[in-house]
Amino acid sequence: KIHNPGPIAKKLSDAVQQLLISNGVNPKIYSQIPKIMADTNEFGSIKSRETITPLGNWQKTSQGIKALEDIAAGLKSLQAALKVVLGVDNHEYEEMLKQFIIEGSNYK
Repeated sequence: KIHNPGPIAKKLSDAVQQLLISNGVNPKIYSQIPKIMADTNEFGSIKSRETITPLGNWQKTSQGIKALEDIAAGLKSLQAALKVVLGVDNHEYEEMLKQFIIEGSNYK
């Protein structure tokens, strides 16, 4: 989940959720995974940890930029499907990804 998303991040996030739902996947399943695993009785002890990473250029470290680039790479891998959901062509989608990275440093 992206907290305080800019307009491009919101648009991309909504498109990913729409894509998942249209393929019968619950976009919020991540929160149910520990229970699903526990219900199998195949695991002795299940521990999970949520990590919050600020995105963008912050505190003069590369961690936030790297996180943004990783998310952009994931979105790039979904380009064929997401451009259809968004109704854009390849060039427009590439521009959205560039703006997504720029936006990440402005919406913290």
